[in-house]
Amino acid sequence: MNIKSITLLIAMSFGAAAIGQAATVALGENTNMVFADGDNASGDAVYNDGNPYTWSITGNVNVGDGVGTNAGRIFVGTNSGAKIGDLTLHGTSGAGDTLLLNGYHSADRVLGRLGHNTGGESATISITGGLAVTMGGRNLKIAQGTNTFQVLDGSLDYATNTGFGFLKNDGGGSVGHVVGASGSIIIDAVITDAAGFTAWADANGLDATGKIGTVTADSGLTLAFANDGTNTTITAIPEPSSAALLGLGGLTLILRRRM
Repeated sequence: MNIKSITLLIAMSFGAAAIGQAATVALGENTNMVFADGDNASGDAVYNDGNPYTWSITGNVNVGDGVGTNAGRIFVGTNSGAKIGDLTLHGTSGAGDTLLLNGYHSADRVLGRLGHNTGGESATISITGGLAVTMGGRNLKIAQGTNTFQVLDGSLDYATNTGFGFLKNDGGGSVGHVVGASGSIIIDAVITDAAGFTAWADANGLDATGKIGTVTADSGLTLAFANDGTNTTITAIPEPSSAALLGLGGLTLILRRRM
């Protein structure tokens, strides 16, 4: 192999490394975002103008490193004046994409905030595309307003990182969770019903000022709870009446074909 060939191989190697190198993505206000495998984030994300926005996630993405940078926090439905935030976290691959929400600020060590203090604000965060979202090991502030996580197709993991909790802000407020047919929520407690989820949320900071945490199934579904003795995974399955109707419809179709 001559010197020219060796030089070319070295150049190609550096080029391939540069192509695969993770980037630092600057978060912004009321804008769609695209994250590639290995990306991290700088700054804070704010969504509060009432329009729907999407984060498109490919591969494994960490938003915030959780320790030493003032970056990666997420604020939805914040700032006074009846601000409405609508953000979808979407996996582009259909399965296997992950997102760690691990924001940090030295003066306000929280993952972010849903709602605001003056009332009238609300936040909706939806999880789609099979994305697996994990919360970092710090508090998520819950202020006033009706705030909702819609886990429609993917998962929301509250259990993996020790130290996660809900931090109460002034006034009342709530954070509801809606589980879709392809969604799941994982918590670090053994529960068997929706009341158990509310008790878990209360124990993690939502009870003192009237804030509540709830979980419900999407339309036509009912909640199912499976635990391993430490954590519980909450999913949504067809209601018994719906399942029976589907079975009856299938039986009718078979009988028609035989006639």
